[in-house]
Amino acid sequence: MRCPFCGAPYPRNARFCGRCGSSLPSPVQVFSPLAFLFFLFVLAVFSLGLFILAVRAPSFAPWPSPVASSIPTRHPRATPTRLPPSPTSTPAPARIRPFVRLSGHRSIVSDLAFGPDGRIVASVAANPYNPAADNTLRLWDLRHQSQRWQVQVPAWADRPYVLAFSPDGRALALGYADRIYLLDPLDGRLIQTLTNPGDTVFSVAFSPNGRRLAVGSWERRIQMWDLGSGRLVRTLSGSLGPVDHLQFSADGSVLISASAAGIPVLHRWDPVSGSLLETRQISPEWMPGNMGMALALTPDGRHLALGFLNGSIQIWDAFNVRRLAVFGYQDSASSDVLRGISLAFSPDGERVASLWGIEGRIWEASSGRLLAFLDGISAPGQPIRFSPDGRLLGIGLETGEILIWEIP
Repeated sequence: MRCPFCGAPYPRNARFCGRCGSSLPSPVQVFSPLAFLFFLFVLAVFSLGLFILAVRAPSFAPWPSPVASSIPTRHPRATPTRLPPSPTSTPAPARIRPFVRLSGHRSIVSDLAFGPDGRIVASVAANPYNPAADNTLRLWDLRHQSQRWQVQVPAWADRPYVLAFSPDGRALALGYADRIYLLDPLDGRLIQTLTNPGDTVFSVAFSPNGRRLAVGSWERRIQMWDLGSGRLVRTLSGSLGPVDHLQFSADGSVLISASAAGIPVLHRWDPVSGSLLETRQISPEWMPGNMGMALALTPDGRHLALGFLNGSIQIWDAFNVRRLAVFGYQDSASSDVLRGISLAFSPDGERVASLWGIEGRIWEASSGRLLAFLDGISAPGQPIRFSPDGRLLGIGLETGEILIWEIP
């Protein structure tokens, strides 16, 4: 070893240089290559530890959120990512319970009709075979869920009772047997009586301006009445079946009639001249084995819904006589269960409401997709009606109860 000052050699344990007398460093102070390598190793390990801590440590914002800082969390957890539903996924059908139950009738409800504003509903129930039947026409206030008035009606055997409100809501038409009564919805006062001798009333419809009333009969005729004078204006003949459905086009230029007795038939008439414009008939080869059916038309008359006792439902293009969709409560090929069925189209024509036995449902008309179950039905019924705005649906039961649902 040599002196770091003069370069003279000296023994290992010497403390002073023999040539210059300078103090020599101790052996532990010498920075050997082995010590240098050890120092690098320690530095590398230390740096790696700092890197790992920096990667795994949670990040902190310089200014913490006031909401997050107010909620102490000892063990923060990552929020799971929720993927949006696939566009092709089909939502589950809703279950809807009635929000109004109207009680007062003591026999099967023959017909019901909503007022133009959807705030009132009229119902009629009469049964000559039921001694306990009330045989009344009643008007209900849905807002207060109460009855406004009632009037007695005769109980006719095997004769339907039909109801319709005028477009302005100032008149309520009640048809049964060979007569049509016009009443004031405010108090039930009789305004006018139209007599139709020899014909049994099956359907009624007001013209859009409320000046004419069309009356369809079992005898396959349609009578046009002028309500201003109370005079029979014209009789339309040529229907291929009993006229159990009537409706005007939106502008009143066309009157559409339909029959569901046997083979479904649609007619389009000129209500002014009384001429038959068009006839469309559904081929019987498309019908299930049982011919009992219900019929409903969209407000524009372009589509037709047919319901059968086996629970099957068909949607038809009424102009081109083309079947568009088939769906229902059970396999249409199965007819082991037969029940009464009723149908109604929503005012926009996009949904079909049905009642088969005690099972009420709402379907998408274009595809037959089930949209909703109507809960709370305890007995079979017949009339099923949408309110004019499509927000409410009413069903009359054979017990006399009327159920009203809000449709989402």
